[in-house]
Amino acid sequence: GSVLFLFTWKLKFQSSHWEGTRPLTLPEAVYLLSQILTTVGYGDITPAFPRGQVWVGFNVILALCLYGSIICEVIGVVGERLAKAFSENSGLTCARQQNQPLKDWRAELEVTYTPLLQSAGSFVGTAFIGVLFWHYYPGEGKTWLQAVYMSVITLSTVGFGAFNATTEGGKVFGAFWMLVGVATLGALISTFIQTMME
Repeated sequence: GSVLFLFTWKLKFQSSHWEGTRPLTLPEAVYLLSQILTTVGYGDITPAFPRGQVWVGFNVILALCLYGSIICEVIGVVGERLAKAFSENSGLTCARQQNQPLKDWRAELEVTYTPLLQSAGSFVGTAFIGVLFWHYYPGEGKTWLQAVYMSVITLSTVGFGAFNATTEGGKVFGAFWMLVGVATLGALISTFIQTMME
């Protein structure tokens, strides 16, 4: 709430989308916050003066701390799963008790790819929605290849800034699309790691 207030009433921003400096509209503020939270950083809207630059810098640090805590939690979960997997296998003995069936190694080595395919489908679907939007939305008008490039670069959180939202509607769409898309990428990476560990 307070960040939106500062972005829309107090701090001045500059952009290639308008002349001079001014506070952001609500859609522009949400669009910029989404860039900060997802670490996309197109660079198309930037604080115009040092006070705003410092404030936005603190918001970036806060977002990075948030991501750091999420990464620590993921590492903790992966560590616990590894410890559990190793502790279950540490009780292996060479001697097999009589009448005990042999272990079914094929079943043990079978890996299910369903979660990975579901995560990949979610990511590809989100990217595809972006491609369609950036190509067809009036005023955005990216070529098919530009729309694909913008979708992949944005959702991977690289955000070179060669292409960005140019309309108010594009900024509103982009703000929510970035958040959903980065979450689907995180899910894809997480399920990929889990699948490789099985």
